[in-house]
Amino acid sequence: MNTILAIDQGTHASRALLFDQNGNTLKSAVKPVAISRKNNGVVEQDATEILESVNEVIHRVLDNNSVQVNIAALTTQRSTLVAWDSRTGNPLAPAISWQDRRCARLLEDLKPQASKIHRITGLPLSPHYLGGKINWLLKHNQAVINARQHQCLLMGSLSSFLCFHLLENQPFIIDHSNAARSLLFDLTCLGWNQELLQLFNIPETILPECVPTLYNYGKIKDYEIPLACVCGDQNSAIYANGNHTSEDIFINIGTGAFILQPQNKHVKHHPRLLTGIARSHLDQANYLLEGTVNGAGSSLSTLQKTWPEQDLIQSLPVWLNEISNPPLYLNGTGGLGSPWWVKQLDNQFIPECNTIEEQAVSVVESIVFMLIHNHQLLNTSNTKAIHVSGGLSRLDGICQKIADLARLPVIRCDNKEASARGAAWLVAHPDSPWITTQPPEKFTPACNPTLEQRYQKYTVTLLKILGENASWYQDDCLKLTSNTITPEIVAHRGYQKHYPENTIESVVAAIKAGANCIEIDIQLCKDNTPMVFHDESLFRTTGLNGSIFDYTSDELLKLDANEKDRLGSAYSGISIPTLDSLINVIKQHKDIHFFIEIKQQTLDRFGISEVMNRIIRMINPYSNNCTIISFDKDCLHFVKQNSHIPIGWVLHEYNQTYIKEAQQLNPEYLICNHKKLTHPRPAAGPWQWMLYEVNTIKLADKLYKAGVNYISTADVDTLTMMHKKQVSNETI
Repeated sequence: MNTILAIDQGTHASRALLFDQNGNTLKSAVKPVAISRKNNGVVEQDATEILESVNEVIHRVLDNNSVQVNIAALTTQRSTLVAWDSRTGNPLAPAISWQDRRCARLLEDLKPQASKIHRITGLPLSPHYLGGKINWLLKHNQAVINARQHQCLLMGSLSSFLCFHLLENQPFIIDHSNAARSLLFDLTCLGWNQELLQLFNIPETILPECVPTLYNYGKIKDYEIPLACVCGDQNSAIYANGNHTSEDIFINIGTGAFILQPQNKHVKHHPRLLTGIARSHLDQANYLLEGTVNGAGSSLSTLQKTWPEQDLIQSLPVWLNEISNPPLYLNGTGGLGSPWWVKQLDNQFIPECNTIEEQAVSVVESIVFMLIHNHQLLNTSNTKAIHVSGGLSRLDGICQKIADLARLPVIRCDNKEASARGAAWLVAHPDSPWITTQPPEKFTPACNPTLEQRYQKYTVTLLKILGENASWYQDDCLKLTSNTITPEIVAHRGYQKHYPENTIESVVAAIKAGANCIEIDIQLCKDNTPMVFHDESLFRTTGLNGSIFDYTSDELLKLDANEKDRLGSAYSGISIPTLDSLINVIKQHKDIHFFIEIKQQTLDRFGISEVMNRIIRMINPYSNNCTIISFDKDCLHFVKQNSHIPIGWVLHEYNQTYIKEAQQLNPEYLICNHKKLTHPRPAAGPWQWMLYEVNTIKLADKLYKAGVNYISTADVDTLTMMHKKQVSNETI
């Protein structure tokens, strides 16, 4: 049997695992490693202990092994620095952990260059990364200073140190994903940036050669197994179940927590987030946007020391289920990471509490809140779900809270070793999915107003404490407490303000005016032909008495639908269109989404089965950009049972009864008149919200900030101006 060796060196333990070609774990070994936390942000590890632990777990899974191991992958904690002697291989100083902040003062002088550094490297000017740590050792560690003078100094990431010692040829190299956490690496050129090396006063001769994550690194000593992948642990974790798409977001919650959004082969920057490399091969890289929370598992470890008699991880599932209104916890463990980038924040409970149950739940919620801060700065308009991994993701409560606040399903696979499994997949067959032995668990968003209120209160409290350190927030359209998905402008019955409603001319004009989506209405006429029409009565639109049910389609096509009383005679000759004629427009505009409302009068007259079988047959080929909507819930159930066309439920009223029924129906969209909204933020769920009868920028902006995804209007031009402004403000 062909197998893959995956080596995973993390903050608290080293692991080695054997995987078969389908991603099943055949054998594993783990060895804990110590970490030392001192005053003034100093966090260190023993590089020799780490190396010995890695060698031990490799030997434990390979010795007396009955299967052939064909290839290996290594994944490591990122931004941990090791300095060693090229002659002996011995470390010259303790490994400086990624959590270490000792170089913060040294970076103060570089603040004027922060924008340039971020543009080149995708990183903020932070002491967590290698550049500041290297500079600090070169100035303050005598053994390092001596080794540099004797030209035997090597400095690199932990992955570089391990490759030097594990491989037969002792290469001095660093993979792109780890190099990208250095403040010295050019994301576009995929190499050290000479200007930044001069800025940090670091000679290139002491740095390893930059190579792709997928590369022929050499063979592991004593075993002749080729190492074909080296990658940062968070980068590899996103491949735990195989390849991904741009619709995926990943959260990994371990000692720290990270939220990552793949960006494929294009470098994109966000001023408050990180840009990194997911994987690379030859001269091509796949990029990602990333948010980082420093105090995740580490903040619970700190709390555990305060309550040594309690097993927090064992107790938290019950506490998270029972405690519904804990205090707030301002989590400054390791400093605030993205999007705030504040080096120091005092931990505190607000209000003070003295029970371990409430404190533990508060700490967990702080992790969720900080992840949501980052999530709301990502472009999530096409996101289908959030995939979670890491030790703390085993807590159902943390997954459900993320789902409720992000308003997206959270998917958790049984990947306790996500980083190792992802690294193994990268060298196995990186175009195929792993076979999963257990189906993923899905956490569906639920309406949780008390959690949303605590999140808002947490954000406001944090802003007050940060003061001028949060000034960027005030200038950024209040993005963290409002919706950051650019609203889609829905043309209600076409460009209704200037054209006769529900006509082809009105629909085409709305598209030209910049509408993202069109909403139209369907009634069946006397000969069962679907017509694009709103009322049962013909009078308002045509000026004639009678019902649409009294006329055949041929007769209706001869009528003038120009809304003469409203628009005068400007559009004389415009007729009531058939659904067939609208479909011709749909074919020509595949980038426009069409919401097709089936009117209640037609359903009552002809019956759901007769109407919907006809409509589904016509719309089904265009289900990628069409949604069937209705006030009638039974009609929508019929669509779900008989097609793959998305559905939207138009609510008669906004109240808890309707929201509970919506949770059973599980539509893609919930739709309501904005005047009926009884809560400042519409209920979260596995749906997106559309509110209609919105015809002013002021109202649209208010709803946008409240989290509404789709804004339906008769005034397309005016609201499109707001839409373009929001897009401009939020372009990455």
